[in-house]
Amino acid sequence: MNKRNKSAPTKPFPYHDGMVIHMQWTIGNDEIVPGDKILFKNTRGKFTFVKVVENIPKGVTWVDCIEDKTHTFRSFYADKLKAKVKPRRQRKPKIV
Repeated sequence: MNKRNKSAPTKPFPYHDGMVIHMQWTIGNDEIVPGDKILFKNTRGKFTFVKVVENIPKGVTWVDCIEDKTHTFRSFYADKLKAKVKPRRQRKPKIV
């Protein structure tokens, strides 16, 4: 049996210095954290929020997420972000 090579752990996000990673993002009055369900404009389906990456030298910001149905990793520009999915409320029964 082979022994495992004990090497130094790698960084989880090996981006260069010009990129900033945000684990929280704000849409209107809603705060989005990893694991929240979100919607995008002109795209079908719900997505699970992972992180927001901002490339400062190029001036581009995108959202990394996971598609719920196929469990694939997707990225969208931040300006396409529509809303956070909120849980449905139960209606009060009408008393006549």
